[in-house]
Amino acid sequence: MVNRKTNIVIFRESAERRVSNASDCRRMLTAGFLRAGSVGMKPILSILLYVWQLPQNILGEILSLYYGARKGHDYRGVRLHYSPSIPGGISLGRHIIINDRNRNDEYEKMHEWGHTRQSLMLGWLYLAVIGLPSILWASRPRRDYFSFWTERWADTLGGVRR
Repeated sequence: MVNRKTNIVIFRESAERRVSNASDCRRMLTAGFLRAGSVGMKPILSILLYVWQLPQNILGEILSLYYGARKGHDYRGVRLHYSPSIPGGISLGRHIIINDRNRNDEYEKMHEWGHTRQSLMLGWLYLAVIGLPSILWASRPRRDYFSFWTERWADTLGGVRR
């Protein structure tokens, strides 16, 4: 809720409230110390979020080039890339890269968006806490890829019901 007199964002969250896009995450991260209507704060906030996710953003740029990913469209505040050569999907900071064959798979996009939300929450810790375990889990024979805790959490955050 925005108090128009003070122009400060006030959040009343319940346990059920779900963040739907990067803009909501930005508002949550800045609640209480940034003014909602301040035009000059948007670039500063973008820079802060970029630095907060710096390792993921750099790796996302590198992998986009490596996999020859074509820039797609904006998806919930992040850049969605498509590549015919990436084996599955990956979310790194402001970048989601998915295989061309999954272009119309909304569950894949939602799942990767869940990883984006993990990155927004964990910042520099994301690669160690989520990225590495997820890659190791994906590289070994398994019964159900989505049964691993990092993947279940991404599904939950992305709104995927399996």
